[in-house]
Amino acid sequence: MLTDLDYSLILPSVLLDYFDLVNVSASSKKILIYLEEKNNLPCDIASLYQSKDFYPTALGNVFPVRGKSFLLHIRRRRWIHKETDEYFSRDLSIIDRAPL
Repeated sequence: MLTDLDYSLILPSVLLDYFDLVNVSASSKKILIYLEEKNNLPCDIASLYQSKDFYPTALGNVFPVRGKSFLLHIRRRRWIHKETDEYFSRDLSIIDRAPL
């Protein structure tokens, strides 16, 4: 049986820079990877924001692995500005271009 660490090895490293692998569920037909965005912001803005909650979970069908569907359940974090109450979420478009 593969461990969470084993599954993390097939994910792009840039993805794991921003997300924690919180759970893995594998069956004979699919592999579900549950990712949660880390609660870390760049030092220059971290003191201005507070982690508030998460956006609804996004589901992505990445690619098949040994004939199984490989699905990512991604929970994106959102932060709120402590003074203006405006929401902020990190731009993660770099992950879209990450090599596998």
